[in-house]
Amino acid sequence: MTPIDLVDVCAWTGDWNTLSVEGDPETVTQNLRACGVTQIHLASLRTVWGHNLHLGNIDAYVAADQSDVVCPVPLIDPTLATWPEELAKAALHEDVRLVRWLPSYSGYTLDDPRASDCARQVHEAGLSLSIQVRIEDERRQHPRARVPDVSFEEVIAFAQNHPQLPIVIGGAAWRTVLSGAEKMLAGEHIYAETSQMDGVDSLALMVDAGLSSRLLFATHAPLFMPLAGIARILLDLNEADTTALLGGNARRLLDT
Repeated sequence: MTPIDLVDVCAWTGDWNTLSVEGDPETVTQNLRACGVTQIHLASLRTVWGHNLHLGNIDAYVAADQSDVVCPVPLIDPTLATWPEELAKAALHEDVRLVRWLPSYSGYTLDDPRASDCARQVHEAGLSLSIQVRIEDERRQHPRARVPDVSFEEVIAFAQNHPQLPIVIGGAAWRTVLSGAEKMLAGEHIYAETSQMDGVDSLALMVDAGLSSRLLFATHAPLFMPLAGIARILLDLNEADTTALLGGNARRLLDT
């Protein structure tokens, strides 16, 4: 197989409430580079549970300054008054290709008019938008800190209302994505990342459903082991689809 430059569209730095992980940027970057990842889209976990999501973005920016393979992924909360300034900062950074929303953690739904206003400005800034469906499976969450998944149907409806904005569905389960394949394919701007698609033959089934060009490799490191996600792709798919998922699709979306 021809060597592949892996692009990870969802890695994190920071701590998590239910897991003890080595989440400092240097360790995360080193571990992913050892797996062959040559472009790491990194966001911060530090303020996911805080009142101001934007405060953690500095962690991703600093990590990008210290590594030539890290692209910061600023977290944006459309319900905060400071989101326009945060988005403007992201748009000015040459390595930012996408921004991410965490609707369930920030406490809003995608039919909120503020979300639509923010999405329009993300498009005007020339960036892509990642909407995180989940960070942690509800079955593993602390019993006093339950956060439900964002509805896949809600994300699709939102994407249909913003057909010019590239949207990446983050952290969705493979069965959910497979069941919605037809709706994803109805819009050329809708993608899904693979970090939580861990079922047997899951990727092969989605490729068979026509989603090969819409799937983006993501490790969810350090919360997940990166090699497991890579192995699923290498074992389940042919060379052309493997090349597309591990880097080709992401570079086509994010490097233009």
